[in-house]
Amino acid sequence: MYFQLKKVPDYVVENKIDQLEKQGIFLYNHCSSISCAVVSDDLKYLITGSGTSCDIDDFSIHIWDLITSQQVFSLRHLPKSVTRISISPDNSSILITLKSTSLYYTELWSSSSIKNLLESQSLIILTSMISNNHGLFFTQQKKLSLINFYTRELLLIISYENEKNIGCMALKNNFFAFGTNTGVLNVCLYENVFLNKPFVVSKGRIKDMNFDNEGKFLIFTALNTKGERRIFIWDIELNKIFRKIKIGEFNAMKICYSYQLNILVTNNYNTFRVWNLNNEEGFKTLNFDLAREFFLVKCFLVVIMTGVYNYKNKNKIAVYNIQNMQDWYIFNGHIGIITCIKIDKAKNVLVSGSLDGQIILWDLKSKKVIRKFIDQTDGVISLDFDENHVYVVSGSIEKSCHIWDFNTGNIIEIIRENPGWVTDVKIYPNLQFIAFACCLNNEINVYDIKKKKKKTMKLIDSYFIMSIAFLNNCKYAVVNGIRSEISKILILKL
Repeated sequence: MYFQLKKVPDYVVENKIDQLEKQGIFLYNHCSSISCAVVSDDLKYLITGSGTSCDIDDFSIHIWDLITSQQVFSLRHLPKSVTRISISPDNSSILITLKSTSLYYTELWSSSSIKNLLESQSLIILTSMISNNHGLFFTQQKKLSLINFYTRELLLIISYENEKNIGCMALKNNFFAFGTNTGVLNVCLYENVFLNKPFVVSKGRIKDMNFDNEGKFLIFTALNTKGERRIFIWDIELNKIFRKIKIGEFNAMKICYSYQLNILVTNNYNTFRVWNLNNEEGFKTLNFDLAREFFLVKCFLVVIMTGVYNYKNKNKIAVYNIQNMQDWYIFNGHIGIITCIKIDKAKNVLVSGSLDGQIILWDLKSKKVIRKFIDQTDGVISLDFDENHVYVVSGSIEKSCHIWDFNTGNIIEIIRENPGWVTDVKIYPNLQFIAFACCLNNEINVYDIKKKKKKTMKLIDSYFIMSIAFLNNCKYAVVNGIRSEISKILILKL
């Protein structure tokens, strides 16, 4: 998973570049396809969930800080595939739907265990957390229910079993909305009871709808009797249409709206349209590969792209500044999932690693490949290079650490027979030593390039080691590990 960077970055992208340049941040992948994603109300966190693909079961949830691009929390080894996630207004807990029928709850940023709330006889279509204690969920049987996370008490609020014309639905905080095939919009507010206010807004079908991130506007599409499609922006507080946009034959599947920027984004599978409603210039069309989800985060379009776990498809997060679209560009070259990158902004180069076994050196200005490092038989999951551009070092899932000549692409050394995946690698500033982490045997290894000797430090506790960094002239190592599904930071004396 990686972030695509724009040519003239603003402060958020600049922050990502600086961190990648200084630390070589490893952006961890889901091992299988991303199945769902959600952004927190304050636009600070992105939460992704994964399901099953091929022979790999990666039932996990990862939380990413959208400012720093780092993973900050994860839940692994869940019992079933993740199909839906909702986060509380204060970002302290999440409501999880597994395999569309199991409802779970857990507190974040702590060692609290995941709690099974119920097993539904019907598929759970929508969920929402209205507080840290209560949540709403809507099932395929057209029943909307309230659940208490602590007592598991279930209250059926309202049933729409007799409503035959429901075409689309949306749930946000304590608002539930649905549109009908007869052009009637229903906006329901839950405050101890549900207040239902129907409005006739179209003579045709209401097809797709979504709330904006703050729950102030409801955005939906309608198809009239002439076959013309329009997008409506509905002001929830005023109960009236705020704006209409003609979209012709474009079949909008999801709609996001930022009322602060007055920008609208919609998609039809991999084709996106971006409207700047502040002017009459119309829309701009974008195309993405394997787009799963997308969000508007302030002035950024965040697109989740996912595919099956093989060398032809990939998981990645792309972040674009929609206010400066002419500066976008993409690096195309890998055929597998991109797992790690590092940038030297001063010398205008980027190095990327992938599960296709390739490491590619790019020119940031021309976006062209400078050199490929091809020798590994299995996937690259970590890499580093020194500031003098002498070495490139990589770690892989084949339990090996490779040392390359930065300027020729030739292999210098292969350190094999490590106990597990090499999840992170770092080059000492003096270019004499390389440190790398092995996840499965809780090891930190320091390799002397000149003497070709390896020193191993094994942690006492059973940590799944994810990354390492150096402090105080490399006398200490900072280790990021996971134990019992909780991230731990350790400081080791080398």
